[in-house]
Amino acid sequence: MRSDPARPEAGPGNAAWRHYVRSHLPPLDVPAEREVEIVEELAVQLEATYERARARGVGDDEATKLAIAEVPDWTAFAQTVRTIERPYV
Repeated sequence: MRSDPARPEAGPGNAAWRHYVRSHLPPLDVPAEREVEIVEELAVQLEATYERARARGVGDDEATKLAIAEVPDWTAFAQTVRTIERPYV
């Protein structure tokens, strides 16, 4: 187990990435089912970045850093999602 709780555990499946996304993503002010979809989509993207790096021979820690770097500013990311998801009136 990693000593840094802010970093996801390596391993198969994206449950750790989902937990990582949920713990970093501010509230999105979208319907709950849509937020679940967004978390899942982002977790899959981060896991794919991690897995591609590992397939290229990158070590676990560096692959994790590459995936984490996909979203450097969670607040800005959440604001962008809110803007995109805002219903048109």
